[in-house]
Amino acid sequence: MFSKSATELRPKLPALLEDAAMLYLRIGTCRLNNMAPEKWLRYVIEHIQDWPANWIRDLLPWKVDLSAQ
Repeated sequence: MFSKSATELRPKLPALLEDAAMLYLRIGTCRLNNMAPEKWLRYVIEHIQDWPANWIRDLLPWKVDLSAQ
């Protein structure tokens, strides 16, 4: 199922756990703001490529307005 052994993944585990925690936090924030996490994630994926780096905070769940979507 997995192509890498546990010993190969062990050094990367802290970073993987941090990434998972950040995603979980964003999903929870969507729910607290009465926003569907799937819609927010779809919006971010569709817009992030052309989004200015210094405006990246405007893609956080509490900043995005999906009411027109």
